[in-house]
Amino acid sequence: TQQLEGVQLVFLEGKFSMSIGNSQYRSDSAIIIIKTKTTEYLGRSTIVYDTKVYLEGHIKTPNADHIPNIDITSKPVYQGSGIVLRFPVTGQIYATANTQKTGAVDAMPFYQKALAGLSEVSQDRLLTVIQRGAEIPKPERIVGPDSVKIMASPESAKGESKAVAKPKEPQYRYPVNISSAGAEPIKIDSQRLQTEDGLSAAVITGRFYLWQKLEGDAGQLELIADNAVVYYAGNDVKIGSETGNENLQATGPIHCIYLGGNVEMTEGGRTIKADELYYDFNLRQGLGLNAEMRTFDDDRGLPIYIRADRIRQIAKDQFSGENITVTTSEFHQPQIKLTAKEMTLTDTTAADAAQNKVSESSYQLTVSKVKLFYGNVPFFYWPKVTSNVAVPQLPIKSIQVSNDNDFGTSVETRWHLFRMLGMKDPNGISSDFMVDYYGDRGVGVGIETEYEGEDYFGQSIGYIIDDRGEDDLGRTRENIEPESDVRGRFQWQHRQYFDDGWEMTAEASYLSDRNFLESYYRNDFNTGKEQENILQLKRTWDNQAFSVLGKVRVNDFLDTLEELPTVEHHLTGQSLFDDHATFFLDSQISRYRNRYDEESAAYIDPAISKDFFTFGTTRAELDVPLNVNRTKIVPYAAGTFGFEDGSGFNTDLGGATEDGENDVAIGEAGLRISKEIWGVDPTFQSDFWNVNGIRHVVRPHAEFAAFAETDEQAEQRDMVNLGLAQRWQTKRFYNGQSETIDWMKFNVDATFVTDDTDEITAPDKFIWSKAYQPLFFRRNSDDYGIRRDKINADHMWQVTDTTALLSDMNYDIEAGTVDQIDIGVSHFRSPDLSYYLGSRYLKNVEVLDEKGSHSVLFAITYKLDQRYTVIFSQEYNFDYGKSIENELSLIRKYHRVYWAFTLSSDSTLDRTGIMFSIWPEGLKEMTFGSRKYYGLTGTTSKY
Repeated sequence: TQQLEGVQLVFLEGKFSMSIGNSQYRSDSAIIIIKTKTTEYLGRSTIVYDTKVYLEGHIKTPNADHIPNIDITSKPVYQGSGIVLRFPVTGQIYATANTQKTGAVDAMPFYQKALAGLSEVSQDRLLTVIQRGAEIPKPERIVGPDSVKIMASPESAKGESKAVAKPKEPQYRYPVNISSAGAEPIKIDSQRLQTEDGLSAAVITGRFYLWQKLEGDAGQLELIADNAVVYYAGNDVKIGSETGNENLQATGPIHCIYLGGNVEMTEGGRTIKADELYYDFNLRQGLGLNAEMRTFDDDRGLPIYIRADRIRQIAKDQFSGENITVTTSEFHQPQIKLTAKEMTLTDTTAADAAQNKVSESSYQLTVSKVKLFYGNVPFFYWPKVTSNVAVPQLPIKSIQVSNDNDFGTSVETRWHLFRMLGMKDPNGISSDFMVDYYGDRGVGVGIETEYEGEDYFGQSIGYIIDDRGEDDLGRTRENIEPESDVRGRFQWQHRQYFDDGWEMTAEASYLSDRNFLESYYRNDFNTGKEQENILQLKRTWDNQAFSVLGKVRVNDFLDTLEELPTVEHHLTGQSLFDDHATFFLDSQISRYRNRYDEESAAYIDPAISKDFFTFGTTRAELDVPLNVNRTKIVPYAAGTFGFEDGSGFNTDLGGATEDGENDVAIGEAGLRISKEIWGVDPTFQSDFWNVNGIRHVVRPHAEFAAFAETDEQAEQRDMVNLGLAQRWQTKRFYNGQSETIDWMKFNVDATFVTDDTDEITAPDKFIWSKAYQPLFFRRNSDDYGIRRDKINADHMWQVTDTTALLSDMNYDIEAGTVDQIDIGVSHFRSPDLSYYLGSRYLKNVEVLDEKGSHSVLFAITYKLDQRYTVIFSQEYNFDYGKSIENELSLIRKYHRVYWAFTLSSDSTLDRTGIMFSIWPEGLKEMTFGSRKYYGLTGTTSKY
């Protein structure tokens, strides 16, 4: 088998047999292509499996009188040596085989031959999903009263009220069709057996197939069993020998049916198997004994089995069960299963559709006394679970167990807050309750919430812990005693949309101490947004934007620039003079105040004011775009004015502190040039590189900028940038169709500036159309923009569909040294091997006792066999002469269950750890342990 996006490929070899209804096809080999199609009607989705089959070798087809009751297209190919079939399936598809393996089916020569044959029936058309037998007869009208009386209310009964007649809409029911489901004909005994309530009964012997079209868009009811008793009204049903035909149609109303022996019931997208089953056609009610209901989750690519002592269909959209078991395994004794005493399920999709709206909560499910088992060992219990999907959703979201030398033995848990309380998740709100135990630190609790409405969204997090340990934050920052034992954080972020393009953003943040975030939420500290307390009102319309922002400090140990307030206006790309010129205007005025931590205040330049001050700036730019021989030329001129009444603009280009200037102005003139050239060579072919023709796109570009200023404190560096961007494109073929890809990219930029700084700088990069340094940063610093002559380059090579090479470089022309270079190659070799090898170099510059580095990174995922997968990653740093980060994981696969054992070490934090994880296939929310390797497993994983 092979799983592609939305398509399942299956190759079967050795006495292949396929049953469609009561018909059978046989051959030596077959290719099956199943494509999932979803249609929506009034908010309700219907899944149809578009199935195509190619048969070859000793083919046997059903007789003419055993043509299946399904819309099927059949056509011989290759002079009759093969047959292709195409048909829709709305129920379930089952496959059994002696052996099974997963591989690249589309790479087989047999598949290519089958694909060519299947093209005979591959023309897109409207698939008929209603079986033929249900289409021929006309629906019957059930005779009932012409009207019903609506009684008057008690208050008006004393008056002259009359009974009001309300017309009742006619109801329709399609005929019931019965035929043999095997080679032997069925026997029907209809000797007019009478029940106590006056119904007649007929006994069906032999495996049979019954189907009936349901009302509206509800699909079709299908029943298969070994025996049955049919109950019908009076003598209106012609059944048995009276019809003289094996394929029978009931010409009168059948009320109910009792089935026994290998019963299968399919209604819509549900399939129920049972030992015995009773079904009432009028009330749409049923009862199955020792039953199993099977559905398929297309999002997860998994079957879901619900087994119960009894499954009742209370109404057409309501179900209940007793002593149920839910699992993704077809085995009678699954490794992981969920059990419950009782279950009630209501499908609300029809109600939503009637109101002409789509609801994400299409189900209401309640289960009681829930237990989770590994084998026969229970390891989780909850008294009641309510969810809005068709399978139980546990209140537990994740459990992670680990051990390291900083936090000790740790158990970190995440719970769905509303499910813990036995409530259904509210629409648009997701809330997690956190309970963590750290052996060497303490117990922490918190709540994390995300919410979204029609015109707003936001999130919040609150966490608190009684910490009795110490922080290890790096090689030079170890064993730091917390300022307080009670530590934690709170953050709230909200965005609200109003009419006329207005929106409001609000943020509030609190930290207990300066090191909590770095110690407990390291990713947020390194890459997350700054912890701020702000309120902003903004309006965007046409090509303009206006905003008012307020920002204050809450944590006194953080360095913060308060803004009370900042007002901005931006006008972008305004056309002038009948599109012959373009105008840009950016303005800002702010009321600032520097707030410093007491520890860092001693290192702050005394010249920098600690009081409120005003800062304002405006920059206007006029562009005159030209197109000369397909070359884009944009000369431009700009003027910038700045005002700062605090310490003023007090830094020159060399970084030295000067006397502050409150008013500065900058004039700017420049030129931007770019041109795109391309050529095609269709004769360039290479099977080795999978190249089918080459299209080479070249875009040379240049920018020149010169500045003049009123004061040296606002001086800018004149700049010249020359660049060349290149792309090589080719065509690659997938399933007979071509796709254009970027085979290779190579971009180079060289930037030259005046007044290069003598200090070693970071690997600066040129920002197109941003040659100047904004005055907000230029007030008291030169640490922005390119400060030395540099060359930047980046390269990408998609060698094959499974191999890619990436690299980038920053070169200091003045020093003749490489500031930074990264290079890496990733490769996937189907189906067992995936690896990455890369090198990262940063020039050795000491900053706060930390140095540059040169590291080699290596990661490999190798599938040892069908059961075991090993993953190893390592980072070795040459400057420190040792490995700084290592991780080794072993993943073991069972039937739809995985576990992983991970050893890790991080010398940058002097931390080692061990972790065990277990998860069912396709059920991420039931992962116990780290979810890091979840994506490497499952029905659609491909490393």
